[in-house]
Amino acid sequence: MHRALEIPELVELICAELAAISLPDRSRDLNSVARVNRRFSEPALDWLWKTQNGISNVLGTMGDDLWEFDPPGQPNSVRVLRDIRPEDWVRFQVYAPRIQTFSWIDIRGDPTTGTWSAVFALLTASLLPLDHLLPNLKVLNWAVTVGSYFPYVHLFLGPRLETISLGRLSEESHLSFLPTLPTQCPRLAEVTVLGTRELEIHYKEISTMICSLAHLVRVSVDGLNQTAFEYLSQLPTLSLTIRLGPHFIPAHPASDTAVFTALQEIILRDTPHTFLLAFFATTPATPFRRIVVTTSSPPARVDIIRLYAHIAASSDPLALRRLTLNSSPSASAAAFPLAPLSDTVIPPDALRPLFCFTNLIKISLSPPAGFDLDDTTVAYLARSWPNVQHLNLSGGAYHRAPSRLTLRGLCALARNCPALRTLTLPFNALVVPDDGDALPQAPSEVGGVWRLDVYDSPLVDPLAVAGYLFKVFPRLTAIHTATVEVSGDATVAERAAALDALWGQVWDLRDTVLS
Repeated sequence: MHRALEIPELVELICAELAAISLPDRSRDLNSVARVNRRFSEPALDWLWKTQNGISNVLGTMGDDLWEFDPPGQPNSVRVLRDIRPEDWVRFQVYAPRIQTFSWIDIRGDPTTGTWSAVFALLTASLLPLDHLLPNLKVLNWAVTVGSYFPYVHLFLGPRLETISLGRLSEESHLSFLPTLPTQCPRLAEVTVLGTRELEIHYKEISTMICSLAHLVRVSVDGLNQTAFEYLSQLPTLSLTIRLGPHFIPAHPASDTAVFTALQEIILRDTPHTFLLAFFATTPATPFRRIVVTTSSPPARVDIIRLYAHIAASSDPLALRRLTLNSSPSASAAAFPLAPLSDTVIPPDALRPLFCFTNLIKISLSPPAGFDLDDTTVAYLARSWPNVQHLNLSGGAYHRAPSRLTLRGLCALARNCPALRTLTLPFNALVVPDDGDALPQAPSEVGGVWRLDVYDSPLVDPLAVAGYLFKVFPRLTAIHTATVEVSGDATVAERAAALDALWGQVWDLRDTVLS
């Protein structure tokens, strides 16, 4: 063997490269390397066992007559044949300490999932020679829907655990161990807890746990109380996801107290707009890289305008990369079919505070009644967001007047946003420009849009529209319309179907136009 292969670091790098190969080649190659000699065996086995999806492999290291796996017709099930003896743990201790990432994901309704309860009960009742079943475990994904064995998660909790994902919690008893997690797993830095809406009111246990963890950098939960929220506001770095909107208003901090000074990612689902306005009004100069917000009810036009302004004032303009501010499905434009246009649609000037975020790569803004955009605003927008890859400015499908944005206005996006790949933007294609001055003049200026969602864009002449559109975006692979947002209204549904058919004709003309 070459002397270079006697260097442990080099052997480790070789094994790491093999571990990066997709299954099943990864397992086959690492198994082969592990059999070369003792110098290769240990690092290869470490990588081979590092990540485990299920416990069958490690149970297989115990006595051959202890378990019976995969009976005919019941894949992935197991049957206990006898009690565990001390000698059964010998080989187990060789492999279990190598496991650093463990996932258990069951499928609701699978009749085989219940068979594991007996296994977990036997492991719990046995006197382990180890303090913990997997003593070096760092990452645990316990995605259990069978309530009977959810509590067996305790077998995998240990002092080295850094990341834990729990769910879906469906019973109050599942919450009881949460406040003990900080003691059992003091190194936890990333915590995800998924529950059901039936447990929505039981945020106390989750919040108590959060307030006792000192090293948090990522939190994803259904909800928190105000005490936990204020605790998180003082952490040195954080990414935060709250899936069921907070039921309180953030308190205004004291003049000498900074909050969320290092909050890099905030995801707020189903959130009252009153909370959003208060939150962004109290977080100045926050280095957000990602903001994802979904409101729980239709906000008024003035609240949306204020929210855009607050976000612009509270965020580092160079740090933000992804911005999503949408209304929930219940806050759709169907709530505004009879409202005056001026009272619901967002005016173009409302977007101007957001033009400071020049490094945005993904933008999705979908207020209930949409935007009143024109060619001038979109041209300014395109120059302000030159790095955008995914752009969605929709809302209010079929419940407002046609957009003032024209086909000519799309050329600004083609010229100024070369990375743009997906575009959702309603425009007015009733009139097709009869001159080529606005079209890109060279291949380097041609936009790279692959997927175009025209939403509720009106047209009457598919051939003329196709002749212009495919010169602006010749790389298109799909055109979509807002047909799914009009259920329950027969008149609007008929209009949507007719418009979808017209845009289908535009797409059918693509090859003819480009040939």
